[in-house]
Amino acid sequence: MSMPARLINQRSSILWLLITAYAAVTVIPDAFPRMFASPFNVPAAVLLSLCFGLIHGAIRYGIGGIAVFLALCLGISNVMENIGVLTGFPFGHYHYTSGIIIILMCWDQSCSLCRC
Repeated sequence: MSMPARLINQRSSILWLLITAYAAVTVIPDAFPRMFASPFNVPAAVLLSLCFGLIHGAIRYGIGGIAVFLALCLGISNVMENIGVLTGFPFGHYHYTSGIIIILMCWDQSCSLCRC
């Protein structure tokens, strides 16, 4: 079953709009730092990239497929981050400073899963 051309064009337009907004948020401030510098450029670039990835993934693989991909990525990366904080593998020992906002499972260099 093929999708109507109008729906395909609408999805393509949304994706191209996100690409254009991302380019504007990342390229223009680098070209003209005095005029367009803002502390919101980096969060905007991250959110635009996330939206693009989720929408494009949902179109290509379906909502269930992108949800499984997202869950796997977040789960595996969180486990690897916890291993890195606790053991120093693979980049050496490090610790989080008080400036970090979101920490999913580790705090004070101890893992909540390891305490159970």
